[in-house]
Amino acid sequence: MDVTGSTTQLRTTSAVVNDKTLVLGAVGDAVTGVIFSQHADTPVFTTTATHGLSVDDVIFVVTSTSSVVTSEQILTLASVPSTTTFTVDGSQNTSSDGSTRTISYTGPQLDSGVDDAGLYVPGSTALHYMKWDDDDNFWEFNDSLKVDTTTQFVVPRGTTAQQPTASISGGGTVAAAITGAMRFNTENSYFEGVNAGTTFEAFATQNFSTAIAVALG
Repeated sequence: MDVTGSTTQLRTTSAVVNDKTLVLGAVGDAVTGVIFSQHADTPVFTTTATHGLSVDDVIFVVTSTSSVVTSEQILTLASVPSTTTFTVDGSQNTSSDGSTRTISYTGPQLDSGVDDAGLYVPGSTALHYMKWDDDDNFWEFNDSLKVDTTTQFVVPRGTTAQQPTASISGGGTVAAAITGAMRFNTENSYFEGVNAGTTFEAFATQNFSTAIAVALG
């Protein structure tokens, strides 16, 4: 189903969706019927019409018939030989399979286009939401979060070298350390957090457990 317009409304008691993936912030209509041949050299993607893309533009692969260039990933353009062809960066450039494959994509994708994308629930007393803040690289919830389970709650894990730093890092994808942050240090085998400033410090296990219990209510 292809729905085009400014607003889509669903007036049903319940909705059943077969697609396992919900993509927010895709740019425009999907470009379909893009073909390429996987071979030892860099494959050339060919569109049926002028694509309007440039080198370093980022596209999102919506669907693919290839096991090398898979669906639901972003690719960066490496070259644009013509108005209907392009190549991409990354490990997807090579394969021993010489058959012709097809993809559909949206793009060029921009960080500004996905900022504040999320789920919004308007009530009579407040607006409740879960949204992506692209400026700070955080998923933001504006309400309390209750993990209603008897199993476990897993915090971020990594080495000391992988700790978030005082500013956004990782090529602009890792949020900066902030007061109240917590994680598990796999190198030193302890929980740690930021009590003040942007420096991670070890938590005593008992104190950390108490802090988690308070945070989760």
